[in-house]
Amino acid sequence: MVAQLTPVGPPTTRTAREITPLLQLLNQVHHQIADRVSAAVGGTARLEERAVLSALSDGAGHSMGDIASSTHTPSPSMTKLVNRLVAADLMSRRIDPVDRRRVLVFLSARDRSRYRRLQSLVDASIADLSDDQELRDLVGELHRRFGPNP
Repeated sequence: MVAQLTPVGPPTTRTAREITPLLQLLNQVHHQIADRVSAAVGGTARLEERAVLSALSDGAGHSMGDIASSTHTPSPSMTKLVNRLVAADLMSRRIDPVDRRRVLVFLSARDRSRYRRLQSLVDASIADLSDDQELRDLVGELHRRFGPNP
């Protein structure tokens, strides 16, 4: 699931000067949360792997293109990542029963268990930001600019 920020109030045309600070703010929040998540999972999964696990966690099979699109990963990189996870017996590929030209990727039972374990660590790492004043300030600024009560 990808969160979408929508400005509150009437639509406006924003200039690059107005957008740049927002992009910098989003980048800071992204990197700080990614650092928290990496620390929480203790090196047991790279962020790219976790994104693929998350995309496949619904139990349905997904095409490589769909996974690449939902994780914002270039297709060649996604292919290499999924090849590695398939070789490690964490995922499997199956022919799409509806369109036999497509191949769908599924989580193995082992990876579903791994995903649940990692997700609980991730949830705990971002549930309480009380120990990180800078991150709380950044999230507060995003909320101030784009939240329900601007």
